[in-house]
Amino acid sequence: MIETPELYVGKYSSNNFAMAFGEGSELAATTLRVGQTGANNSLAASDGGRVTSENGTLGYWIGSDGNTASAMGAGSVWSNSGALAVGEHGSDNTLMAFDGGRIETTALNLGVQTDSSNNTAFAMGAGAVISADELNIGGTSDAAGGTGNRVSVLDGGRVETRDLVIHDGNELDLNDGGTFAVNNDFNASMNGFNFNEGGTLEVSGRLTGQNHYIFGQRTIVMKGGNALWFQPYNHVKVGNYSSGNTLRILGGGRVYDRVTYIGEGAGANSNLLEIAGSGSLLKSSWDVLVGEEGQANRMVIRNGGSVQADTHVFIGVEEESSGNEVVISGGGASLK
Repeated sequence: MIETPELYVGKYSSNNFAMAFGEGSELAATTLRVGQTGANNSLAASDGGRVTSENGTLGYWIGSDGNTASAMGAGSVWSNSGALAVGEHGSDNTLMAFDGGRIETTALNLGVQTDSSNNTAFAMGAGAVISADELNIGGTSDAAGGTGNRVSVLDGGRVETRDLVIHDGNELDLNDGGTFAVNNDFNASMNGFNFNEGGTLEVSGRLTGQNHYIFGQRTIVMKGGNALWFQPYNHVKVGNYSSGNTLRILGGGRVYDRVTYIGEGAGANSNLLEIAGSGSLLKSSWDVLVGEEGQANRMVIRNGGSVQADTHVFIGVEEESSGNEVVISGGGASLK
């Protein structure tokens, strides 16, 4: 273990490197800067190594560009108890969680000052996580900074936060195989948020601004007792002329709508609606249709989950709609 009040990887120079490699190895500092004024410096936690700090920065000053920090492999962690800046004044700095690596911080700020641009954070690979109570892209929670800053999550990675701010000219890309989890209310139509095909959006508060059609192999997860998607005048369609889409209502989450479709329209096949856990509820004021024209669509109600349709439940509506099913299992699961 190396422990120091201040750790600078490239204070005034460039192309320096520090690593915590292997289980049991640790770098610990109160203040940790990768690139004070220098460029192209690197910090890594790999193969179970650990980095801890109170305040971290990649690219502190003007010209401190192209610095990187990464957590790679299962058990590898950078844990920062305060604010972590990716680009204070510097540009083109990168924060990476790969293949089981984890980066956790109270606040993650990208492009803090107006001269800090094109900084990136991404989580990629199974088990890779970036977790921040506050995630501020293009500044801080209080003020806008630079532009062209981006957070990306893909290919099994996960980014989780309580509060998200995306300042103008900056973006969060939820890409194929990635999960973006918000432990709070969330407006999915906020400027700069891109819910791309194959992504998973997990919300533990009230979801607003989300198209009530789920298509393009997207997944929405409403998770926990505060999770609510309220669409009383709309039809929620899990697979609108599209296959491989999912809506999960878990752990007491609730969805209210007028009509629910699982597989609506030709080619809307292999879509899934799952309602699981005590208090989890789908309530449709009219109908629930499992396979309106599509095939092999499923509604699974289990372990205390409940579906309430005030008029009808249809399983396989049109002649070409085949192989659709409803499964009810576990104590307390119900379809009414």
